[in-house]
Amino acid sequence: MKDAVEATDFHLRRPSPQEMTSATDAAAALERMRANDGTLVIQAGDCGSVKIDPAIADQLIELLERVSIGSMVGFVPANSRVTTHQAADILHVPHEHLMKLLEDGEILHLPSGYLHRVSLVDLMKYKACRSRERSIALGELAQLGQEWGAS
Repeated sequence: MKDAVEATDFHLRRPSPQEMTSATDAAAALERMRANDGTLVIQAGDCGSVKIDPAIADQLIELLERVSIGSMVGFVPANSRVTTHQAADILHVPHEHLMKLLEDGEILHLPSGYLHRVSLVDLMKYKACRSRERSIALGELAQLGQEWGAS
């Protein structure tokens, strides 16, 4: 089984066009199979059916959608901690900027000797918050541009 996992390790390579098409078809099929409450019910032939809760179904479909657009994907436990260099890469910021965010308390972290570890959950919360703030700011800029253009 380990060989099969290594062969489909999408966080190390981009999916092939065939895999992308397969993922597109699978995501669409799973979406059609969902019940009104979001539960995913998969018929397993003679074995009966498998019922998957909505939250897990959402994750499966999102995974397939990401593969369908060619994204490299992988699984990381939510309680993982990353190094500051990894955190900076995830946020697409210089390491020095990330260290300033940590020092200012913008992102929670755990000092570990002279190293720092950042909770992946806290990092992703910060990233989502930053993304929302940017979207709001861009919306306000667009509205100002329309107001100035209308004058």
